[in-house]
Amino acid sequence: MARVSSFGGRMRLATICLFAASATAHADERASSNEMSRLSSAFAHVAGVVGPSVVQIETTMRVPDAFGPIRRAMGSGVVFSKDGVIVTNHHVVENALAIYVKLSDGRKLTARVVGTDEATDLAVLRVEAKGLVPARFSDTRRTRVGEWVVAVGSPFGLGSSVTAGILSAKGRGGLGMSAIEDYLQTDASINPGNSGGPLATLDGTVLGINTMVVDKGNGVGFAIPSSIVRRVVDRIQREGSVHRGSIGLTVQDLSVDLAHAMKLGVAEGAIVSAVSEGGPASGAGILPGDVITKANDKSIEGERDLVREVLEHAPGDTIDLAILRDNKRISTKIVLAPRLEARREERPAPSPLVSPNDTFGIVVRELDEMQSKQLGLPEKRLAYVARVAIASPADRAGLHEGDVIVDADGRPFPTPSELQDAAKDGEVWVRVQRGSKSAPAFFFAVLKR
Repeated sequence: MARVSSFGGRMRLATICLFAASATAHADERASSNEMSRLSSAFAHVAGVVGPSVVQIETTMRVPDAFGPIRRAMGSGVVFSKDGVIVTNHHVVENALAIYVKLSDGRKLTARVVGTDEATDLAVLRVEAKGLVPARFSDTRRTRVGEWVVAVGSPFGLGSSVTAGILSAKGRGGLGMSAIEDYLQTDASINPGNSGGPLATLDGTVLGINTMVVDKGNGVGFAIPSSIVRRVVDRIQREGSVHRGSIGLTVQDLSVDLAHAMKLGVAEGAIVSAVSEGGPASGAGILPGDVITKANDKSIEGERDLVREVLEHAPGDTIDLAILRDNKRISTKIVLAPRLEARREERPAPSPLVSPNDTFGIVVRELDEMQSKQLGLPEKRLAYVARVAIASPADRAGLHEGDVIVDADGRPFPTPSELQDAAKDGEVWVRVQRGSKSAPAFFFAVLKR
């Protein structure tokens, strides 16, 4: 009986342990599910907070060496201030003849360029609008590698697209994409059209402005840190452009091997590899082999730290440097000179479209009967769009060269003269056919003077 009782006790104990293990497993599953739910809610929170500050940017430009057709490109931007300032990439608006900004609430506005900074690939735009929601920018220095980040923008022209990843690295440079490189790296999906949009943290603040992707789909994208963005936007708003100071020397990271070989008493810093003749550093007595350990009391661990500090100052500003030379610590002051930007190859400006006499900004001509037949239209001399002026009412309404007007204020298949009659009051709605006979597309538009 004792053995039976003992066996029964062991059975009860085993059963209790089994139930306990099962309960623990279920608890772990619930904890994991709760964690996933919290993360999902965090992503949704970021999209809701940042989304109203993200805009879609459409640019139009003349195709080089071609008559008539214009190219349209898409990008993204971030509302910087409620009075209409928007920040985007320089390459998004470079050579644009007209720039349109579509807000998160659906409004489409014409934008003008306040100024650009090719060295950092940033541009500042302005629109005339009320009710804008400016983004909040975070301090890049307080964000850790490995934290979750979210990219918002208009990849491939698809507005309000959200992707997530982690902050893969900070201080990336040497990519050869811009004169000044101090990028944030992320594996959040960034594609053409995301340029100019925000890279945000889970608290809904903007960490940087997305600028490029290396081999799209491979999880390597880059963003310009918010510290640079705010500095550039501030200078462009105040001065219309960005003027940077130069220290007049070339530095590199001090490696462990180099420090050991040179018998230096420090393990980090920016070692001077060259000094420009007649420049600020030369005048201050700095020599090749000097190791810069501090700039304005900020520790310099390598080349990037010194570059960041110099870029925060304008020509004429003074920087205090702490230097190690022959294992002796010295200090000096340097007055920055104007930075000489690399000269750009001169390119002819694109020829603007000849503005038609029509105040809607279009030239309308007749299709001949053969052309009408090829498009599957009645064989009469219909009105087709021969030319669209950049930034005109017709351009803003979405009309392209080659479009055929198939209705004007309810008048089917109008001729150019009938279209002109319909537009005498300064406004006309039109139905437009675009494309071939086999795959035509139709849409309505309103033209207003």
